[in-house]
Amino acid sequence: MGGKVFVISSPEGLENTISEGILSAKKREIAHREMFQFTAPISLGSSGGAVFNKDGKVIGVVTSLLEGAQNINFGMPVNLIKDKIYNQKVYALKDSNVHDYKETSDYSFLMGLFYADQNMDKDAIQAFKQAIMIAPDFTEAYYNLGISYGKSDMHRYAIEAFKQAIKIKPDFTEAYFNLGVTYDKSDKLEDAIEAYKKAIKIKPDYAEAYNNLGAVYGKSDKLEDAIEAYKKAVKIKPDFTLAYYNLGTAYGKSDKLGDAIEAFKQAIKIKPDYAEAYYNLGAVYGNANKLEDAIEAFKQAIKIKPDFTEAYYNLGTTYGRSGMYKDAIEAYKQAIKIKPDFTLAHFNLGKVYLFDGNRNMAIEENKILKTLDQELTEQLSNLIYSK
Repeated sequence: MGGKVFVISSPEGLENTISEGILSAKKREIAHREMFQFTAPISLGSSGGAVFNKDGKVIGVVTSLLEGAQNINFGMPVNLIKDKIYNQKVYALKDSNVHDYKETSDYSFLMGLFYADQNMDKDAIQAFKQAIMIAPDFTEAYYNLGISYGKSDMHRYAIEAFKQAIKIKPDFTEAYFNLGVTYDKSDKLEDAIEAYKKAIKIKPDYAEAYNNLGAVYGKSDKLEDAIEAYKKAVKIKPDFTLAYYNLGTAYGKSDKLGDAIEAFKQAIKIKPDYAEAYYNLGAVYGNANKLEDAIEAFKQAIKIKPDFTEAYYNLGTTYGRSGMYKDAIEAYKQAIKIKPDFTLAHFNLGKVYLFDGNRNMAIEENKILKTLDQELTEQLSNLIYSK
């Protein structure tokens, strides 16, 4: 508080007008909204102007002034608005003052952004709907309404909101992208594919859309199409870790094990602490009968993520396949320690005890398994008592 601030605005059409003042209050509650107060002279028509500190950093935008008062002006902190509008455009509260600006569509819209940022999605929905009621062609309000509906798992309403945004602005890439996301969550996979394709048509270098398109192709058992989509994603964005991971998964499902191994390795090269990539690399090595490599990959996954139950389980399975029964026993024990009701781990632990010649321990393990899964208990009993 008390530091110098500068405002660049265009009052009455006078572009790039600069005024100087001080930050008189860092936080004010104006109409239930967090604002800061400053003294740099402004006039009606300055709304939306940038407010800078002495270091040239934008700290907010001008929203309102108190008419009839001497330089009592208000701005909205930049942390409440940045990255909340897809194209980074700030909607100004044009020609407003503290008495009537609650009635503007921009106020409702910004309130919606604030509520959304606080995960108050029901309030956000109402605010965006109010903005639309005031300004029926408010594209961004429809878009953010769709986002809030999606966060609330109200997918049918989200779809309609995104469609309205697109109807008003047909080249709205992000609306198509999020429409695809919502269709995917609604299990409308063909619609999701079309939405992502439209996003890509508008923005051909949209790596994230290619990645999501690949995921939907994968769910639709169109693995070749999925692979091509992921390959385009990583071509556009070479450090796209998730796309490499998904590419590895698609290659694995297609039994292209060598390609899967290379894709997972690339994901790990970009993100060395990617436990899930090590885990899937281990699984592919196992499918390729490269058991030593599989063991090392599972160990790396566990080193990064010590509570990785499935990695311990698959490590145990790989040790078992390698005839390293004592190591397998320890791995299964660790999986059970993390997840005591892990029925398959109990079952395989009992089997490995048998393979290691410890029938009594297999019987004890089967007693535990009996409390968890009757079918697996019978299977293990057959193995125990057939010997």
